[in-house]
Amino acid sequence: MNDDTPLDSLDHIALQVEDGDFDGALAALAEARPTDARAAGRANALELLCLQGLDDDAALETLRGRIAEKAGDRAFALGYAAELCAMDAADQAAPVLEGLLEDEQADDAHLPWFYLGLARQALGEDEAAIEAFDTALELDMAFEDAMLARAESQQLLGDLEGAAESLELYAEANPDDRTRWIDLAVCHGRRGQIEPANEAFVRAANAPAVDAEDDIALFYAWAQVARLLDDGDRLTRAIKKLMAAAPEDPRTLLARGFAADRAGVPGPGWNMFQKAFEAAAADEDLVLLHYTAECAFEFVQKHALGEAQDELVELVFDEGVFTEPVLGHLRRIEGADEAEATDFAVAVRGVLPPEDEEAQADAPLPYVRWLNVFATDAAEAGRLAVAFEGRAGGEKVEVEAVEAGDAAGLQRLGVWWASAVREPLE
Repeated sequence: MNDDTPLDSLDHIALQVEDGDFDGALAALAEARPTDARAAGRANALELLCLQGLDDDAALETLRGRIAEKAGDRAFALGYAAELCAMDAADQAAPVLEGLLEDEQADDAHLPWFYLGLARQALGEDEAAIEAFDTALELDMAFEDAMLARAESQQLLGDLEGAAESLELYAEANPDDRTRWIDLAVCHGRRGQIEPANEAFVRAANAPAVDAEDDIALFYAWAQVARLLDDGDRLTRAIKKLMAAAPEDPRTLLARGFAADRAGVPGPGWNMFQKAFEAAAADEDLVLLHYTAECAFEFVQKHALGEAQDELVELVFDEGVFTEPVLGHLRRIEGADEAEATDFAVAVRGVLPPEDEEAQADAPLPYVRWLNVFATDAAEAGRLAVAFEGRAGGEKVEVEAVEAGDAAGLQRLGVWWASAVREPLE
């Protein structure tokens, strides 16, 4: 990118990276020669993601060295961190941010703390993320992105009161942002606060709608809060609105599942949850897919639907939906032994071909099963491996260290094995 190249060319390259066109993005980056430090940081971040996508370890090592040399330039570091955060790779931004935190006199002193918060959030360190967002807000009280990010971490930690305060600060500063009023209404609904939820809905309804999708989101939020408040009249009204606007939308189907649950009709309810799951998967709406899976597990357990539960497990495995609430249901279903492992997370990680390459064409592919095991030392890990090998029916079992744990010596191990059929552990 020379001086007369539009700055949005990096946005185009970012789209290539998102689409998985790593070779094309690298070719475009080779033509770009940004002279602006911040743009150079963005370009280096995009190059990093391309090389990771191509598994080019040698080039990655060289690039990381160049990035480390440039990280002292504040504009470069902020551009690099901003791009990684925008590309859902915030966890890789932290190393270049550490040196920027102490300069609180800079005009953009709030930004390193904000990006550090996003990095911690991506790593699942929500308490530390909130501390970083709080610091960013101390440096710039009107920094609205930090308000939203803090609300997300607060909700993940179960601090609904704090999340409501953060969302309200943002929504009051952006009264035309219908989405945030909806988020605030749902948050109040989860807290069981009827009047604040109704007030937020009124503000959402009065905010301008960009398109019909905004109205569907509003009606779906009505249905969510109606479920939380056990308000049958509100739920019925919301479903009528959804049916008129988008009868086959996964949110409409999910809302109908809520209504069936409340009415105590398990058969039609399971049909709606199943259709909602499949529709969310087809739309590639991961947030809705995860939420639908969690609600569906609650539904089949509440109504003791054994066959439906088995079908739901198959759906979850096929789509790879393994949020912590879903894993909690799988632990219950699989009957994990707490004495053997403090965490039991089953996931299908793909398939392995048979060892005999000549038989690959005809032989059925085995399923790959996976456990996360927490052990305090090597001896305990060994005992767990033997136990799991026995439970896996003598199939091929591999155990590998995934990451070191806390100071007490807790270590997470990955245990996987291949089996011909997808069956729960005995």
